[in-house]
Amino acid sequence: FVTHDVSEALRLADRIIVLSTRPATVVMDVNVVEPKPRSDAWMRSPEYADLEQRIIARIREATARERASGTLEVDV
Repeated sequence: FVTHDVSEALRLADRIIVLSTRPATVVMDVNVVEPKPRSDAWMRSPEYADLEQRIIARIREATARERASGTLEVDV
């Protein structure tokens, strides 16, 4: 499934693929090894927080790189 919500992806997915903007390219591929159902305790754990921050940082890096190169397309 597709989501823009990192916490939703971490709760539900076994694998998270982070895409750049157009043209979409894979910028990160993460396997989530925590067994399901994922507990609220895991969602508050340092492991979860680290994984969430790494994903968000990668999204920001890809966006910044696209802006700097002039390839970032924004719909108006």
